[in-house]
Amino acid sequence: MTAPALYLHLPGTAAEALEFYQGVFGGETSTATYAEFGRTDGPGSAVAHGTLSGAVDLYVSDAGEHDEPFSARGLMVALLGAAEPTTLRTWFAALAEGGDVVDPLQRRDWGASDGQVRDRYGVLWLIGYEHGTDPTADATSTQGGHHHHAGVTGPPADGAQHRRVPDDVGATSPAASLRARSSSGPP
Repeated sequence: MTAPALYLHLPGTAAEALEFYQGVFGGETSTATYAEFGRTDGPGSAVAHGTLSGAVDLYVSDAGEHDEPFSARGLMVALLGAAEPTTLRTWFAALAEGGDVVDPLQRRDWGASDGQVRDRYGVLWLIGYEHGTDPTADATSTQGGHHHHAGVTGPPADGAQHRRVPDDVGATSPAASLRARSSSGPP
């Protein structure tokens, strides 16, 4: 199964957005117009379907007469460990151009770095990464019966005892760390 990808219906800015996202993430783009798709619910030159394929895959279109343009509340697109830290920092800065830094990309108390940025099209991105295998920055460790992961501390909610996940398991993604921990079974 392929990973889910964003598909944004935009208010006449799909071509501009596709160019912007290609500038941020790289990759290859393609577009088809309303006229090429035989659509009559918008201008013939409007983007009926645009794709970005690369490190980040996404789709855009100009909203038609019956499409609601993109808006979101309570939703983030997570790029946690999706690339090397240098690349993620570059993406964060590029997404901030014309947008808003909601929470700066910075090192957190639990050892990883993350931040949130809302881009000029209204998409809220969560970008983050783990730091090496330094035990003081190991976000997958359990110390004194308390979990230190993604800013959440305290005993496990289910009262279970979990084994320490080896440093090389899920080192690039907090989600991978959680999957590895939950699939390790009882001690």
